[in-house]
Amino acid sequence: MEDFEKMEVFTFQGLQNDMAIFLEKYAVETHVLCPNKQFPKHTLTDRDKRTCRFCGTKNDSKKFKTKSHVIPHLLGNRYLISDVECDSCNSFFGKYENDLAFFLGIHRTMQGIKGKENVPKFNSPNDSVTAKVNNDFYGVKSTEIEMKDPLNKGFSVDMNSGIAQFKYTKQSYTPLHVYKVLLKIALSFINENDVSNYKLAYNFLVTSTLNEKIAPSAKVLYYRLSSNYKAERPFIYLFRKKDPKEKIPTHSFAIYFENILFTFHIPLLSKDIENGLDKGSSDIYYCPPMLGQIPFEGSYERRMIDLSSEIILKNEQEVLSFAMDPQSLKNIKAYNPITEELSDRTFSADGIVKIVLTEHSSQLRIPIKKTL
Repeated sequence: MEDFEKMEVFTFQGLQNDMAIFLEKYAVETHVLCPNKQFPKHTLTDRDKRTCRFCGTKNDSKKFKTKSHVIPHLLGNRYLISDVECDSCNSFFGKYENDLAFFLGIHRTMQGIKGKENVPKFNSPNDSVTAKVNNDFYGVKSTEIEMKDPLNKGFSVDMNSGIAQFKYTKQSYTPLHVYKVLLKIALSFINENDVSNYKLAYNFLVTSTLNEKIAPSAKVLYYRLSSNYKAERPFIYLFRKKDPKEKIPTHSFAIYFENILFTFHIPLLSKDIENGLDKGSSDIYYCPPMLGQIPFEGSYERRMIDLSSEIILKNEQEVLSFAMDPQSLKNIKAYNPITEELSDRTFSADGIVKIVLTEHSSQLRIPIKKTL
């Protein structure tokens, strides 16, 4: 924590006041960056000395055989392994991770987040929209978003501002399952001295009890940053309130992966319940994105998400925005991949059947027979 307090952190314009207030209330208790391939190992407790903090199983090496990821594989974590989660709980929470994947929608494919094998292909209901990675689109890596219906109106472009928007439908998921996955991650990082005080929270994760009690707290503040602020590896912050007597949640948690940030407070601490903080009536402070440098450009999307529902959410639509140079849009040429010819043609978003996204610095090797 001392090293962090010496660091200078920044956030986006308009969020500086939120940052100042939050850091006045909370201090960093734990900061963890996922290991990478170069340094994949970290210290783990011997299997025959482990205790599962979710179900209580302990001192049984036969029940700690599999590798449980502290942060799910689907968020880009490959090497941060848990020694506080038994095989049974790992299997149990793995079922909820499908809901998290469906909640994230097309995002993992667009960001190229590898699962246990490769970057997953995205399919919307009825395959009306699909997305996949193409490793050789005219010599560069790309993401291809394809629409089944040529009359699809899900893509629009404002030629004056350069803002393009794409609307698609997610697969069905249960919001409360998404919340349980995120809370399970947070509770994996709790200091051992606090585990017994979060007994109700751990019990909530592995049972169907307390669902009504948790409802006021099952809210997550979601940030989607511009691609300039994409994290190379997932990392987390666990915050603890500075004044133990102040009636605000004791712990706040933030998890970053790619250009996404989820932040929320951790509920059901025994002391917080004694202070009546489980009824959703206390002041809640959320930490905005913490950046290592002054943001020179880019933007962010922010919204509060209520994940308390146990009802399967179907046909949820999401809108993604892309910023393009308006001047470049005025100089668009049409390219025919069959004849390899360029021509003047007024651009129209109507009838688009495929969108191909590449890195901004990419240079396509396009064969051209005729130029204007």
